[in-house]
Amino acid sequence: MIREIARWWKWLSSGWHVLLEPPVPAEELNQSLARSSVPAFSFYFLLTLSAIIATLGLLADSAATIIGAMIVAPLMGPIVTIAYSLVSLEYRLLRRAILTLITGMALVIVISLVTTLVIGSRVAGDEIVARINPTLLDLGVAISAGAAGAFALTRKSIANALPGVAISVALVPPLCVTGIGLALRNQISAGLGLTFGQSNLIAGAFLLFCTNLTGIIVSGSLVFLGQHYGNTRLALMRLCIPIIALAGLSYPLGFSLNKLLLKNQLYHELQAIKHSQPELFADVRGVTWKIEFCEQPHQKCERDLNIELDLIAPAGFMNETRLKKLKTVLTSKVNTSMRIKVRVIPIEVSEIDVLSP
Repeated sequence: MIREIARWWKWLSSGWHVLLEPPVPAEELNQSLARSSVPAFSFYFLLTLSAIIATLGLLADSAATIIGAMIVAPLMGPIVTIAYSLVSLEYRLLRRAILTLITGMALVIVISLVTTLVIGSRVAGDEIVARINPTLLDLGVAISAGAAGAFALTRKSIANALPGVAISVALVPPLCVTGIGLALRNQISAGLGLTFGQSNLIAGAFLLFCTNLTGIIVSGSLVFLGQHYGNTRLALMRLCIPIIALAGLSYPLGFSLNKLLLKNQLYHELQAIKHSQPELFADVRGVTWKIEFCEQPHQKCERDLNIELDLIAPAGFMNETRLKKLKTVLTSKVNTSMRIKVRVIPIEVSEIDVLSP
């Protein structure tokens, strides 16, 4: 059977070897990456515009604007250059790429901080909140994007895939959220109840950036190594630090992923309860719920989860019997401590007939 498959594949792929594209020569790739990591005026100018666009998009809660900022941002260049330099042992190129990256990061944070102070925004929208709780899923995106970016640089025919790689992994937006967090420190959003401080916006957003940075460097280095750029033994020795950092990031990211999965499970269970036990929601015209984890860095939480349900129902609908039954069903599905809060919005129906004269 295996022999037949091999014969069939050989017949199907005969002549394809002449169309296979070899990797870009090391000297040419070296020059290309050197140009993309130069701390020149064009790099900082584009990065400045990208930071302004991303900050405005975050404050306006506009996903399309944030995507546009990702396309403009040239920050992917020095990061991929670092990955290549670790493999090829180009120390001069490595030092310059690190300098360009650090100064670029500082520029983005300062611009987002100043922009936020000038505008005077005090509310964190969904696009900001979405970037303060990174998980292992974000690490998987970063690893895949780094591998794709490195491979695209080694093949001339697919170099146009780089803008897509820049969109897939968030580099500038997390830095902008860090700057927004610095601008809004010690401020409280009345709409979301978030404390803008080290434990939320700044730490969470910077953790996301570090996740993306480490994932791109590790996966990009391995792809360059697989394309026979550099010395394998020496390169693996220099990759120890990024790999250890990647392993260290996996714990908080895994913890965040577990919380996300638990929240998804609870949403699913609430939907299932609504359909499987209609007596709990009889005479209810609408149901919305919010699930939040208890995250108080300086206080001890009595419960792990806070579940809030808003019901459009007649006054007195959620009696003690219904509340206990809802508690029993939820605790049987999820083994964690929680507080369930139900708000009933009374229905008031007004009706009048208007007759034509």
